[in-house]
Amino acid sequence: LRGYFLILFTAGHDTTGHSLAGAIDAFIDNPGEFDRLRRDASLIPSAVEEIVRWTAPVNYMKRTALRSYRLNNVDIAKGDELVLFFGSACRDEAMFDGADRFDIGRTPNRHLGFGWATHHCLGAHLARSSIAAVLSELRVRVRAMERAGDPTFTPASFVTGHATLPVRFQLSP
Repeated sequence: LRGYFLILFTAGHDTTGHSLAGAIDAFIDNPGEFDRLRRDASLIPSAVEEIVRWTAPVNYMKRTALRSYRLNNVDIAKGDELVLFFGSACRDEAMFDGADRFDIGRTPNRHLGFGWATHHCLGAHLARSSIAAVLSELRVRVRAMERAGDPTFTPASFVTGHATLPVRFQLSP
């Protein structure tokens, strides 16, 4: 039980942190989106969903097919091992108009950043609340931001994201 909770807390800490760093990086690359957020607090809930879609900090999940079926003209046999790459799923052009565009007002936003159905993230509500709290403070305290150096990324394959992101903030008056 202790090990289960350790995994739960660690997973939530790493993924939420990577999402927030990815959000700041995305806002630096898309300052118009940060300006939208600064002007309109009602965009926070959709911004949270777009951040999770955009960053997809969990890279993949492996599953075993419980039954045979056909998906997009591909036969999958019972027992086949499959891998879902969340970053790819969250940028699927068949699901998202302008999938490679960071849009904090995107609706609908049926991303898989928190998984799905029985494999939905147990900490999704806490992650959403944490990201929303940071966005609420950023939008009123920060006027602009820029990179103060080159980012580095975690040397991992499962949970991925920024290891460092040097940023210079211009604070609001």
